[in-house]
Amino acid sequence: MNNIILNSILLLLIIFFSAFAAYSRDSVVADKQGQQNTVSREIGITEEADTNPSRGKNASNTIDGLTDRDSEDEFVQKAEQGDAAAQYALGTKYKNGQGVEQNYQEALKWYTKSADQGFADAQVILGAMYYAGQGVGQDKVMAFAWWSKAALQGNEAAQKSLNMLCAESPWACKQEKSLKSNGFHEEADSVPPR
Repeated sequence: MNNIILNSILLLLIIFFSAFAAYSRDSVVADKQGQQNTVSREIGITEEADTNPSRGKNASNTIDGLTDRDSEDEFVQKAEQGDAAAQYALGTKYKNGQGVEQNYQEALKWYTKSADQGFADAQVILGAMYYAGQGVGQDKVMAFAWWSKAALQGNEAAQKSLNMLCAESPWACKQEKSLKSNGFHEEADSVPPR
C-alpha cells in the first residue's frame, strides 16, 4: 500500500515538473522541433482543470483554434493528421478525463504518437506512465528510454526523473556514467542519450 502511495506521489511530482519545464521552455526549442504550437497551450489544459475543479471535464481547452465546444471529430482529426501537439493534448484529455472518459490506454496511444515525433513533453509523460505502470505494465527500462529522449532535448523534468531513477536503480546510473565517459556529453550534469 505504501508503495502505491509513494508511486502516486512520485507520478504527481513528475507531472508537476514536466508542466513547469514545458511552460518555461523558450520558443526557440519549440521552433527547432517544428512544433509551432507552444507547449504552454497544451499545459494550460492540465493547469486549468487542476486549478478550477468546478469546471472539471467542461473546461474550455484550445488547440489550434479547436476547443472542447468544437466537435470531438475535429479535435481527433487534427491529431490523426499527425499534429504532435494535438496528439499530446488528446493524450492529456484521456489521461485526465477532460471532456472524455478517463482512459489510460487511449492516453498512452496518443502520447506515443506524439512522442514518436519527438515531442519532449509526451516523452516525459510516457516515461512517467511506464515508471508507475499507469495504463501499461510497469517498465523502468522504457521509462529510462523515454526520459532520455526528452532530456536530450533539454527537458528539465526528464533530467530530474532520470536523476531520480539513477538514485534508485544502479543499472540506470551505470548506463548514464558509461555514456558520459564515451563523450556523448559536454557537461557532467547532462543526461545520456538512449
